[in-house]
Amino acid sequence: MKIFFTIFVLIFLFSFISKAQNITADTVLANSYYKTAGDFNNKSLFDSALYYTEKAQILYIKHLGEKSVKNANCLNRMGIVYFQKSELDKSLEYYFKSLEIWKELLGEKHKDISISYNNIGLVYGDKAEFDIALEYYFKSLEIKKGLLGEKHKDISSSYNNIGNIYYFKSEFDKALEYYFKSLEIKKGLLGEKHKDISISYNNIGNIYQKKSGFDKALEYYFKSLAIRKELFGEKHKDVASSYNNIGIVYNFKLEFDKSLEYYFKSLEIWKELLGEKHTLVANLYNNIGTVYQKKLEFSKALEYYFKSLEIYKELLGEK
Repeated sequence: MKIFFTIFVLIFLFSFISKAQNITADTVLANSYYKTAGDFNNKSLFDSALYYTEKAQILYIKHLGEKSVKNANCLNRMGIVYFQKSELDKSLEYYFKSLEIWKELLGEKHKDISISYNNIGLVYGDKAEFDIALEYYFKSLEIKKGLLGEKHKDISSSYNNIGNIYYFKSEFDKALEYYFKSLEIKKGLLGEKHKDISISYNNIGNIYQKKSGFDKALEYYFKSLAIRKELFGEKHKDVASSYNNIGIVYNFKLEFDKSLEYYFKSLEIWKELLGEKHTLVANLYNNIGTVYQKKLEFSKALEYYFKSLEIYKELLGEK
């Protein structure tokens, strides 16, 4: 009898150990698939990212079930990939599935819930459903403030996202309010000479331009430009973008020679970075043509309009 009992115990232990080994092996494999998916996503190889995320998800569900943090992570990853593929409805589908599991397992006041709300807000922003985007951004912000306090980079990011939506809604005073909130936190955390500060200054300049506050727009565009030149040097895309923005404002101010000066600065950088045959170069040729037209220098205007047209036709076709 003892022999049979011993054999039974040995079989049970062997089965348990074998099962545990299989679970461990599958978990390691799933984690590897999930990491590989992240690597492919970072390289913008989105279909491969989805493929390996799904392989990881199958193993996580097999051993942990549908209602697990690991499965929620996979669903969230799929939402991110579909967002990057511009498949916005698919992205929302997976974000909401992920959110449902996270809320059940983690409760409402958890950082992953705030991330999920923020991601959903991003998608609704891209869908131009701005009021719904704001709803989710504010939900995300409320959780972040409870967990992190007011002076945190993630709070600054939320304020910036909210500012973006108000910008798209043409509620420019509201946009400024949130851009300045974001800027204040960034300056406290990062100091004055940081690329994120230059982005905030540029955003604020955009708002003042829309409000026809051209001198204020120039003030913030030049602040942004000074930081970018110090950080990146002269031959950088962000510097070219600043020059273009400044050229636009001088055009609005009817200071045409100043406008041309900054448009040509921008053009020189873009041509060096991108070559002649690029839409950004074509766009600048068009901007320059517009200024010459306003200066009543019609031959010059036509010269640059035709340069712009030639590039667009080559890149986009005749139709």
